[in-house]
Amino acid sequence: MEEEWMFPALSSAGGRALAPVIARLMAEHRVIHALIDDLRRAAEALVRRPDPEGFDLCGARFAALDRAIRSHFGYEERVLEEPLGALRVPI
Repeated sequence: MEEEWMFPALSSAGGRALAPVIARLMAEHRVIHALIDDLRRAAEALVRRPDPEGFDLCGARFAALDRAIRSHFGYEERVLEEPLGALRVPI
């Protein structure tokens, strides 16, 4: 995962100025992983019992994950583009 190498490099190069941004991004990563797990569980249940409710649940789980990822990437690109270039942190 990018956070395993990129975030420590940003933290050491960016200091306190980037600490809140990195904390938010790491928290968002945890949320996204939970949403992926939710979708996986819904898909597994759907395989066991393919019914309209299961399809609806999978659709809802996918939509939640899609919204979270789009929001996360938008924020990440907006707040990290300049620091990554200025601090020369490889990605």
